[in-house]
Amino acid sequence: MVSTCAALVASLLLFNSMAPAQVGSQHPSILLKLPEGTDAAKVSIGYFMTGAFGGYGGGIEVKPNVETYTIDAAVGDSPAAGVKVIAWLPGCEMPAFDVKVQEQKIERSLECKPLGSVHFKGQLTPGRVLVPADKPVEITVDYLADWACRFFGTPDCMVPQFRVGAASMNDQGFFEISLPDLANQPGMTDGEFTFTLREKVTGNILAFLHPGQNGSVTHNLKVLHEYAPVVYFEAQELVPVVQ
Repeated sequence: MVSTCAALVASLLLFNSMAPAQVGSQHPSILLKLPEGTDAAKVSIGYFMTGAFGGYGGGIEVKPNVETYTIDAAVGDSPAAGVKVIAWLPGCEMPAFDVKVQEQKIERSLECKPLGSVHFKGQLTPGRVLVPADKPVEITVDYLADWACRFFGTPDCMVPQFRVGAASMNDQGFFEISLPDLANQPGMTDGEFTFTLREKVTGNILAFLHPGQNGSVTHNLKVLHEYAPVVYFEAQELVPVVQ
């Protein structure tokens, strides 16, 4: 599990930032189709393939209004034997499946099994964080999928994160957001929500936020069915960081 702020920044939106999979080759390929009506701009798709080359992971660059994406199931001229895929689809359970590469062209549809939401209210407690008075700020929330490395079979991988959403914060430090009810999907509780205070326009990080529980500050927020009426947060990083 990633345990430092620097590593969290490095892995933030890992899959969306990676180069797109190669297309148009003679290698075996996997075609993934998004559910009808899905906002592709909010989708993340990652994969890990194995074969004679060992192992190789990557991500697909999603584009607005594009419903089908291709994974080139090979590394160099060496075809993959299997490819494991995980995806983040807003409002849906997270698909995670294994594809055996036994054909030249394989098609899979990413199904959307509706997932409920949990209303969440938090407050940043007063402290040393200087929130710019002349610049809008927001709190971004990401799901840190600790289970993904085990699913991929690479326990030392960089833990992927998926953007859940963003919330505005008022001058008393309160914010509200709908979190996906991932506690209703088996295996997803082996993950956490991370909270980051940012400049809204630039995305610059102002602080990493950590919730307080029973008088102590924890690292991240556990995936639960419900939370306290208000969860209080403290800031860890005070120096703005450009991502």
